[in-house]
Amino acid sequence: MAITIRARFSKGDALRYISHLDLQRMFGRALRRANIPVAYSQGFNPHPRLSFGSALGVGTTSESEFIDVDLAEMLDEQDFITKMNKILPPGFSIEEAVIYETEEGAKQKTLMSVINTAEYEIYFYPRESKVTIELEQALAALDKLNETQEWIVSRFSKKKDRELDIKPFVYWMEIVFDEQVMILKAMVKSGSEANVRPDELVTALKTYGDLPEMPYHIHRKKLGIIDETKSIKQPF
Repeated sequence: MAITIRARFSKGDALRYISHLDLQRMFGRALRRANIPVAYSQGFNPHPRLSFGSALGVGTTSESEFIDVDLAEMLDEQDFITKMNKILPPGFSIEEAVIYETEEGAKQKTLMSVINTAEYEIYFYPRESKVTIELEQALAALDKLNETQEWIVSRFSKKKDRELDIKPFVYWMEIVFDEQVMILKAMVKSGSEANVRPDELVTALKTYGDLPEMPYHIHRKKLGIIDETKSIKQPF
């Protein structure tokens, strides 16, 4: 039997600027130091068999990230959580974990193949840029955006640049205020077939809703699979 442990972890402010590549390296080192019986790939340069869900942007915090770790032998889920949390640096924490067993040779669905939805909270700080904005003005900007037929954003890559209409990939958005902080909440498609980056929502709101320029911080609330009630369930 092939054994995989799937874990949900959080990423806080302390290491919010770590890149996805550094995140992979950090988990590889933590697994070794925690003496987790990780399975390794075959070949000239074996490496730990682990994979992640949708990559998190640099500077973004999250309470719902996922990692799959292939194991060489059975391990209790709580032991995994305890051992890893003793090793992981401040800002990272394993919140829960589930063991999966599959027949040798059978393919378990990867995180990237099953995850299709994400929920974000984007915190805007108008006072830091000396911008005055009230709830009524913010809601008017969101209404103006919603009335626009297409939300065209530019995506840049090494191969080519392209323009994309992200509106069909957004389930809902709302704006609330918490004292002096404006919070944009949104649920969007996030997976291998369709994907909306949270910074693209900010771009669309500024471009089509005339939202003023303000510093902001992105936090991922949920990551998982959309169900028949349009809610996000975890990929466990």
